[in-house]
Amino acid sequence: MGIAFRNEGRSYTVFAGGVDVEGFQLLNRLRLILLAGIVGALALSVLAGRHFAGQALAPMRAVVRQVRRITAERLSLRLSEGNGTDEIAELAATFNQMLDRLEESFTAQRSFVAHASHELRTPLTTLLGTLETAADYDRTLPDAQGSIEVAVQEIRKLIALVNGLLALARADESTFTGETVQLDECLLQALAYCRAHYPAQPVHFTLGAIPDEAEEGYAVRGNAQLLTTAVLNVLDNALKFSGRPWPSRWNTLPAGCYG
Repeated sequence: MGIAFRNEGRSYTVFAGGVDVEGFQLLNRLRLILLAGIVGALALSVLAGRHFAGQALAPMRAVVRQVRRITAERLSLRLSEGNGTDEIAELAATFNQMLDRLEESFTAQRSFVAHASHELRTPLTTLLGTLETAADYDRTLPDAQGSIEVAVQEIRKLIALVNGLLALARADESTFTGETVQLDECLLQALAYCRAHYPAQPVHFTLGAIPDEAEEGYAVRGNAQLLTTAVLNVLDNALKFSGRPWPSRWNTLPAGCYG
């Protein structure tokens, strides 16, 4: 600080200064305290953030662990939906719905493969036996022709069976087109096939009267190939395992079969 004064007509200024050692010490101490507080608060924030983030993400980690346990052989497992109200529960519910569809698809695939194997085994075994017998025992042309005819019939059965299985696979793949199909035409195609393959079985077909309210006759909404296959399977089984002609009441398409 400075002091101005006059002496004998002359002006003088006196300056005085000093060092506040204790004050500087207090400032340095305050600086260290603030620095330590800032570092401590930052560390505490990081630890608290990790802790609360871990608690918030714990349901997601649980979902991940559960998903990793689900395999093709363990599709029946499902995710825990927790409280059923938050976003994690919604995600788990969506996963469970997807797993339901996958399990249904896998079950249908296994069932299809099992049925296909079962249905194909019998005609393949018969065909193999016929060809082996022909190779070992047929020595004349008529015997060979008879074996060839049996083999041809079995091959036709295989072709028809494969076509039916392919139609079933198309049905499993939801290829329903929803087109307008005449049910009587499907029935006529199935009857033509049965008459050609079961000439000894008499099959009669008549149509009932079409009601007045049926504007499109025997029209239904569906897939023509799948409907024909369904009718053919019924007729084929009936002709295959029936030793008598059908009753006449089974040979008429009911008048109520219209779309």
